[in-house]
Amino acid sequence: MKDVSITGLISRIMNRYVITTDDGTQYELSAIYPWEAVSADYGSGIFAANLGKHMTAMGLTDGHTIWKANLRSEESTAVPGTKPIKGPGKRSGRAKSSRGKQ
Repeated sequence: MKDVSITGLISRIMNRYVITTDDGTQYELSAIYPWEAVSADYGSGIFAANLGKHMTAMGLTDGHTIWKANLRSEESTAVPGTKPIKGPGKRSGRAKSSRGKQ
């Protein structure tokens, strides 16, 4: 098995979560390692929130399954080590009143 980082579309086929790359290759996503003593679909519900999204899956693969898959959005993997720019937030303190003493 080897470490991989694969980008593609997350979908559900026959009750299994898969990632499909741009060239059409499909990998099943697993939330566990193959040697763990639980059912193969244990914890796979974590992939449901990402259905229909382009994501990057990282984990170990045997060529068919990405074991202990960790999903990241394409934006968060585009430039490692950077933080997203935050928009203007609320001002701290009380807002100044337009009615002042004259």
